[in-house]
Amino acid sequence: MIKSKKVQWIMTFLVTGILIQSISPASATAAPQNDSEKKIVEEAQALIPLSIQMVDQTVAVLSNGWDSLDAQERNLLNDIYDPNGTGEIDQVFVNQMLVNYKKIRNRLADGLTMEYSTGSDMCTGMRLFYTDFMRIYICPYFTQEDDVERKARVLIHEVAHMALWVVDRPYYDPKSYSSRYNALTPQGSWETKIPVVGHIIREIAHSDTLYHPDAYSWFAVLVTQ
Repeated sequence: MIKSKKVQWIMTFLVTGILIQSISPASATAAPQNDSEKKIVEEAQALIPLSIQMVDQTVAVLSNGWDSLDAQERNLLNDIYDPNGTGEIDQVFVNQMLVNYKKIRNRLADGLTMEYSTGSDMCTGMRLFYTDFMRIYICPYFTQEDDVERKARVLIHEVAHMALWVVDRPYYDPKSYSSRYNALTPQGSWETKIPVVGHIIREIAHSDTLYHPDAYSWFAVLVTQ
C-alpha cells in the first residue's frame, strides 16, 4: 500500500508542476549577481550548444530505428535502459525515447534561466547543477570541474527534469552497477500505464528508465563517442 505521505508529496509535486509549466521559463527573474557570478553563468550558458549537439546526434542514431542499431548501440541501450534484463526494448520504446529526447532538445533550444547558487544544501560534493523546474542553479563546484563533457552531460540531466517533469531514479554509473539501478525496468510496473493515475504511480515508484534523467544524459554521451 502506498504511504499517505508519499501520496501527499506527489500530489503537491504535480500541482506545482502545473503552475510552473504555466510560466515561461524565459520570464523567470534571477537574483542580482556580481560580475564574477555573471561570468560563471555565461560559462554555463555556453555549454548549451554542446548539450544540444549531443542530443541531436543521439536522435539521429535512434531515428534509424531499433533494427538498424548496431550491436554496440543495442548493448548500450539495453545496459542503460534495461538493466534488469527484461528484453522489453523494442521499436515502440525507441519511439518513446525519441519523443522525450526531442522534448529535452526543445527545452535546451528555448533558452535556460541560470543562476549561481551559494550556500544551498543542494550543492554538495561534486554536484554541478540542480533545478527547481523553472531554472538551472549552478553549484560552486562547477568552477573546479575541468571536464566539459561531464558539464554538458549533467546539464542534459537537469533539463530532462524540466522537459519531462520527472524526479530522479537511482543514478547510472558505467563503472559500477548498484542493485537499485539494476532493479529498474524500461516502463516500470504495469500500473504506470493506467491513464492519469499512471503518471502519479510512476513518480512515486520511480522504477522506470523511460523517464529517467540520468539515463537520457548518459546515453547521449556514450552513444555518440
